[in-house]
Amino acid sequence: MANGSEAIVWKQNRVAKQMIKSEATSPENAKTYDDLNIKHKRTFNNLLKKEVIIQIADKYYLDEGAWAKFRKSFKRLFLI
Repeated sequence: MANGSEAIVWKQNRVAKQMIKSEATSPENAKTYDDLNIKHKRTFNNLLKKEVIIQIADKYYLDEGAWAKFRKSFKRLFLI
């Protein structure tokens, strides 16, 4: 990986791990942005746009299935 892509992948992993740690992985366990204590807002917003993070009213959760697919497709880009 080059051109800062390592940093992007690292930040995405940090956001996902923080959501998993906070147990925000289902609609029932969705948390507010403040409760999640996410430090990478831009990365968070990008994952939200890609529908890896799902918003319900003012709460968010990580769609683990979408996260797995996203990681797999994202890695594929770097193998080409």
